[in-house]
Amino acid sequence: MDKTDPSNSSAIGITVTHQIPLPVKLVQLQEQLSLSQRQLDLCLLLVSGLSYSKIGKQLDQTEISVVSQSNAYTTRCAREPAKILLRSCVVFR
Repeated sequence: MDKTDPSNSSAIGITVTHQIPLPVKLVQLQEQLSLSQRQLDLCLLLVSGLSYSKIGKQLDQTEISVVSQSNAYTTRCAREPAKILLRSCVVFR
């Protein structure tokens, strides 16, 4: 068998990509997105997959307030394309 002939090769190609987890991206982009610490906390909790009621308990807010704030972020993202990442943090339930 000729080892230099590619048709005789049993090599497998692998592509490796590096993806930064969304919570890490949010923290890194906090200033660029003009998020307050409270807004960042809400986004991080939304990304974690917690229910609105559990997020509300952690932030000492009502579930309705959490839903309202997350909807406001989605609306703001639609108007400000530079903040599109923020849309990713809102988990639709």
